[in-house]
Amino acid sequence: MNCHDEAGDDDYHAGHSHGHGHDHSHGHGHDHSHDAAADTGFSDSLFSKVNIDLVRCLNESTPDAIKQVFKPYHQRLDTTQFVSSDPDDPELLVYVPFTAMIKL
Repeated sequence: MNCHDEAGDDDYHAGHSHGHGHDHSHGHGHDHSHDAAADTGFSDSLFSKVNIDLVRCLNESTPDAIKQVFKPYHQRLDTTQFVSSDPDDPELLVYVPFTAMIKL
């Protein structure tokens, strides 16, 4: 459950946004953190669940380059492989099929 789901209708008012320097409590408690998690490594990696052979990308300038950006956790900092779009159409549309049910 995210914070938006936890907050009731009374917690949201017309014109209210989260950019005004107030805390994020909305008058209710949290059982989770909003801080970035420590480096949890492979246990949280979706790489093993991505069906690389079926990954597709529309508008990539180099065919099948998208498949090279999905890599194991230990290679995550390697930026030599990347995907760029065609000059005519800057949008990249990526299809990522999984081999099992996942929760994002």
